Amino acid sequence: SSSGLNKISELLKHQAGMALSSSDSRLVKLVFTRESVGDALISIVSREFDVNVSIVLANVDLVEDSALGAIIASVRGTRENIGKALAYLENRGVRVEGVKA
Repeated sequence: SSSGLNKISELLKHQAGMALSSSDSRLVKLVFTRESVGDALISIVSREFDVNVSIVLANVDLVEDSALGAIIASVRGTRENIGKALAYLENRGVRVEGVKA
């Protein structure tokens, strides 16, 4: 049986047309660890960095009694603000990966 995180990767392969990125938008995969899964990080980056985060897909799995979550999200804003928001997430323990079409 596949984990939910693997299912997200499989779905992305079949839905490559969703992966639209432009100068004011990036499609990213955000992987949350046990340390970051309970924090309101999406809300914080939206407010603090003036970006809109639209969740396309999301999943949480339990791995060795720890929550591990993944979100595919479209982040919209200025290139500078998107960069700052993603850097903030990385500094808070979130793995940020770009999604390619």
